[in-house]
Amino acid sequence: MPITTALNAHEFAVLDPQRIRHADWLEGMSYRLSGDAWATNRVTNRVTLGVGGGLLLQNGWALVLDLGGELAKGAVVGDGAHGASKRF
Repeated sequence: MPITTALNAHEFAVLDPQRIRHADWLEGMSYRLSGDAWATNRVTNRVTLGVGGGLLLQNGWALVLDLGGELAKGAVVGDGAHGASKRF
């Protein structure tokens, strides 16, 4: 079973302030993060590509291998993942 992925993402530089809370979110303190501070050195466009494949065996085992990469302004990232699972 072949697997392919392609993603082009754009993050807008003007962000609204974000609010975060800790685990006591109903009555705990809330923190406001300004969106402008995040945008100064932010990567705004990125392209992610991935390929992979899997093998389904008759005894219930599945083997999967994925390779991917991301290309963005000032950043190049590669990754890989593998997995095995057994159907009961």
